[in-house]
Amino acid sequence: MSKQTVKLLGIGLFFLASQAALAAPRSMVPAEIEQAWFRLTGTLDPLNPSALRDRTDELLQVASRLELKRLSPYAQALVLRSRTLPPERKEVVLREALRLDPKSPEALFALASLQLKSFSVAGIWTTLKAFAAYGADGRLVNFRRGALLLLGVLVVGLLGVVWGLASLARVFPRLWHDLMELGGAWKLGANAWVFSCFVVGLPLFLALDPLWVLFWLFALAWAYFSESAKVIGGVLLVFLAAFPTLLERASRNLTHPTDPVTRAAWALQEHRYDPLALVELEEAADLFADDPHFYRLKGDLERQFGLYEASLLTYQEGLRHSPQEPALLAAAGTVHYLQGNYGAAVQLLSEARDRGFDPVVVNFNLSLAFAHLYNFRDSDEAIAAARKASESRLRQLTRGRDNQVILQSVSLDEAEGILARKDPVLLLNRGFLPPPLSRERTLLSPLTLAPVVALVLALLHYLVRSRRTGFALACTKCGRTFCSRCKLSRESQTYCTQCVNIFLKRDMVAPELQIAKHRQLRRRQIVHQTLRRFFDFFLPGFGQAFYGRPLVGVVLMIPAAFLLTASTLWLPHFVQPLVLQAELLPIRVFLALLWLALLVFAQLQRHPER
Repeated sequence: MSKQTVKLLGIGLFFLASQAALAAPRSMVPAEIEQAWFRLTGTLDPLNPSALRDRTDELLQVASRLELKRLSPYAQALVLRSRTLPPERKEVVLREALRLDPKSPEALFALASLQLKSFSVAGIWTTLKAFAAYGADGRLVNFRRGALLLLGVLVVGLLGVVWGLASLARVFPRLWHDLMELGGAWKLGANAWVFSCFVVGLPLFLALDPLWVLFWLFALAWAYFSESAKVIGGVLLVFLAAFPTLLERASRNLTHPTDPVTRAAWALQEHRYDPLALVELEEAADLFADDPHFYRLKGDLERQFGLYEASLLTYQEGLRHSPQEPALLAAAGTVHYLQGNYGAAVQLLSEARDRGFDPVVVNFNLSLAFAHLYNFRDSDEAIAAARKASESRLRQLTRGRDNQVILQSVSLDEAEGILARKDPVLLLNRGFLPPPLSRERTLLSPLTLAPVVALVLALLHYLVRSRRTGFALACTKCGRTFCSRCKLSRESQTYCTQCVNIFLKRDMVAPELQIAKHRQLRRRQIVHQTLRRFFDFFLPGFGQAFYGRPLVGVVLMIPAAFLLTASTLWLPHFVQPLVLQAELLPIRVFLALLWLALLVFAQLQRHPER
């Protein structure tokens, strides 16, 4: 793709983002913000950095008068426009985008990639800020839940599967020994190994399903684990049984956007300029036509955008359905105050106070309205009542807001209440709720049934064999498998007969046998060191945890699994689409370098000889 094509594509995306930011009808877009934004766009082609800063200052001044702190649509438009610029000019535009929305994950990820690409140390801090912004952005709440749940499922699944396979390989010789002993007890003779192969591959012979073979072997091997490993193995089976359900829940969140009510509440909480949230609320008005709290939510959002006349009409519509609602009375009185109609503000705020609205907020706002009417006596009484209600809360609400009215908005909990009062079937039909979980893909999935059956079989196998024949052991010195039938000496429960004679009794043992045993131990030590390094290479810390250093291994293994999963799967597939397809390759390379550092650290660790 040529540079000219890339430039034209970027300009097209820029104008599309501009239209998306202003997709609301004219009556739903503040005229001052719209005019300031279009004056800013005039400085972008050709780019004039000083004029861009001046126009950004102007736009921020307009937003500050409305108490808007995040102009996210305009920040996204600047991020798209920056993609057609050279690196030095791209950084200028991205920094102006961050002024419009200081917590924009799109702008932060783009700036972090740009800084890391130029090997700037500041890129590390910007990357951390980008991930923090991604984790706190209200627009991405549903997508973020799904993506983070999926990341956790993948990491735990990776750790669990690797641990399960390694543990199964460690105890499999003991299981095979007991199967051969069982074949000998049944007098199968040379056919004992055929019997053992049949038992090991039983699900493959019955159902031709290799997945069930793994769960079958894990169920048989679970009884040979240590006590702590039994607990981990049981938790792993429970997690694998829940894996399809967790995966389905994460997929629902990733494919289902945030509902309009929650989106509007987040816009109010974050003081975000989000005109599309207002459009979505307008489209959902017929569903919540009988709920006065919905009208308060919509009116609060219109008031935050500076659409005072529209917000008053919305509050009045809510009061028509519920004339005694104190929150609507207080909200309407606050808007009258902002418009300079202090008499109407006093009347509505007084009525809200009499009906039990928040005494701190309503009395403080009432005192300001009385003061503008030169009724200082009632103003002093109102402010005294606010202090009496809670002086500490009053100081908290008015800190840095001298002589400014308190603007109280619908909270996230109240927004959840608006949704909770509606029939879930109606919300589901309108797309406000994600579809229910599919039983065929969750509870009846083979990946759900197999771990449950494996856990039951593991418990039964353990209870039956522990009461009858017991389990084969592995010599802690040389690793040889033995059981009560084939071990002659009783001096040690953890050493095989040969190791007891050589290392404990030390009598009547041929020197050649001792030399051969020491060679065997040396070979076993080399094998363990090789396996530890192999496991540490595949997943740094796993070899340490599996071969005697669990604390060091866990400290290395968990972050290594997160870094590996995030850089290879999570970032490109579940984060990049949510941040305007930002170039995340430098960030992925940075995470891969951190994983490589953990790998080197794990390989340099000295492991005590066993």
